[in-house]
Order: sequence, then C-alpha cells, then structure tokens
Amino acid sequence: MGGNTVRVMHIAAGEEVDNVMDDGKDPAAKALGAKGGKKRAASMTPERRAEIARMAAKKRWSQRISTERSEETASPQWERQSFGERVRSMRKSAGWTLAQLAGRSGLALSTISKAERGLIALTYDSILRLAYAFDMEMSELLSDEPASVVSQIVTVERKGQAQKVENDYYIMNMLCSGRTHKRMMPVFATIKAHSVEEFTRFINHPGEEFVYVLDGQLTFQIEGEPPRVLEPGDSVYFDSGLGHAYLSTGSTEARLIVVCWHPLPGEGDPVNGGTDGLVM
Repeated sequence: MGGNTVRVMHIAAGEEVDNVMDDGKDPAAKALGAKGGKKRAASMTPERRAEIARMAAKKRWSQRISTERSEETASPQWERQSFGERVRSMRKSAGWTLAQLAGRSGLALSTISKAERGLIALTYDSILRLAYAFDMEMSELLSDEPASVVSQIVTVERKGQAQKVENDYYIMNMLCSGRTHKRMMPVFATIKAHSVEEFTRFINHPGEEFVYVLDGQLTFQIEGEPPRVLEPGDSVYFDSGLGHAYLSTGSTEARLIVVCWHPLPGEGDPVNGGTDGLVM
C-alpha cells in the first residue's frame, strides 16, 4: 500500500498526519543505505525492519545529543525536552502514530504527546512502560550513547556522567545507563517530595526494589499501609508492583541508593501492571 494511500486512511480515521511516513519511504531501507537498502529491507520481517529503524534513530539521536550537551548545561527543562525528542524520533522511525504508541504502552495519548514536547516529566514506571513498548530495556531508552561504544563487560561511569531524570517528586541519576542487557537499574536519588499529598498517585511497576538511605530521613509509604521511617544506614526491599512513595521528612532532602530489578521486555506486563502517570 502506497504512502499517500496510508496518509488518506489516517486522515479518515482522524489520526495524527504528522506521524505517517511521507511518500511511503521505509525508514529501515533508508538506514540500510541508498545502495541496495530498499531491496534488503523488503526481504525482512516487519519486526526486523522496525528494529533497524529504531536503532538508526537512536544512533542519530546519540550523535545529536552529544553535540548539544557539549554546548549547553543540562537543566530539568532541557532534560525533559531532550528525552521527549528522543521518544518522538524513535516513534516516528518505527512508523507509529501517537495512538499506536499509547496502545502499546498503556499510557494516555495526551501524556505521550506532552512528554514528547518536553511539557511534562514522566515517572519511573511510565518511562519503563515506554521502553517496553519499544521492545527495549529502560537503560537503552535513557542512554545517550550507543551500546556499541559502552563496555558491556565492565562498565565504568565517571562522576557527573549519569543520565538524570528530574520531576516534582525526585531527582534520579540513572547510574551506568549506557550498559544494556542488565537486570538491575542502579539509581542515586534525591527525594524532593515531603508529603504523600503531593503525589497524584502512588508509583508502581513490575519487579523488585532495594533502597539504602545515605543522608536525611526517608519516610517510605506503601499504599494502604502505615508509613515506615528510615534513617541513614537503614534499608528496605520490596515488591515494586505495590503502590509506593518516597518522602523526605527530615531537615534535609533524603539521598538514596535505589536498585530496581524488573523483567526484560516481553517478560512483564507493564500495560496492565500499573496506571498512567505524569508529573507536571
């Protein structure tokens, strides 16, 4: 079916026209090169073509982001915009509309649209569900570097190089995010929230979670249970499928080491395992 026909069908369905490939161009064929790329792409399965397109989009994004970061100091707004542009680039390379990505991830179409434009910051569980929708690990979605340039045997990340995710609840430094194919996501977190009333909902996602308190006082809240107060040196381990929230309740913001374990893409059920969430 030609690109113009697809465009007309999407217009008739009331979907976002901007998300459809112009003139039937195959992003996988483009990624494989002008010489023989179209023929090679035609012999592949749709899944393989989508994978190649996503990899090419991620590579282009990594090259662009490394240049921009050398010219601009990262800020929460800049981080939101850069992440949103990355998601949009990958979605368009896969040939998906906003509605299709919403259906794959379980997130609201409006949430994804606002995130792509850098208007909101997503919570940890929502980022994880987007990664699952792209059939990749969370570390791949967050990483600025292609996996090929990061050691997958012994990964060293220097101070200040961690990918940062910040919203109204916390600041998460995603440690060694350039390493892929890992089960654990280590995070150095600073907790900004001070009361459970600040949360629009409790956070939950597939997997298990470990927390070690470095500084400050942490009040750990499981939905429907009494709060637990942790001091420096205390730790907690729990099923992260339970609705939970972290609160700084001391004189200074709590700082934590958090290690999240979650299933690899295809092993969990992120769409049905939680509710849509966003942070303004």
